[in-house]
Amino acid sequence: MTEVDGPFMSLVRDIDSVHHTLVGVQ
Repeated sequence: MTEVDGPFMSLVRDIDSVHHTLVGVQ
């Protein structure tokens, strides 16, 4: 896996966090 820029990684983590939140609610 290649390294990605901070902003992009932050966005990915943010989406992943929201995804886990949605899964937790269901």
